[in-house]
Amino acid sequence: MNYTHGIPGQILKSQFHSPNGGISATYWDVTIVGPDVDALKLTNGAALRPVRPDAPAVIVAGIGYGPTLRPLAEPDSRTHTPYMPGGAWVVMGGGSLYEDAWISLFGTRGPVQLHDRSETWGLNNLLSD
Repeated sequence: MNYTHGIPGQILKSQFHSPNGGISATYWDVTIVGPDVDALKLTNGAALRPVRPDAPAVIVAGIGYGPTLRPLAEPDSRTHTPYMPGGAWVVMGGGSLYEDAWISLFGTRGPVQLHDRSETWGLNNLLSD
């Protein structure tokens, strides 16, 4: 699906940040998109923002072991692993205007792990041995 609008987020990078070319290697801002975002009832005058070239789209990838975000486009499964953590998190962007939306999506005000690291299968197999 082609998502064009979402809520803002800002990337935090840890001292162990190793994105291997993931979006957190280049960007500091993201736009959180997806069906759950489209269904949000925004309050306080907040509005969905357009995805911008300097704030690429990320989508909610899982809630089970805690919420995670990943880039919208999947890596090529023939040559690359699925996304994994690379040492970056996303925090609420846009100030308190988006606080209700953030809590509704993630159940917390805290940071959400960004899974934006992908490796070639050859590198992954070498590191696993």
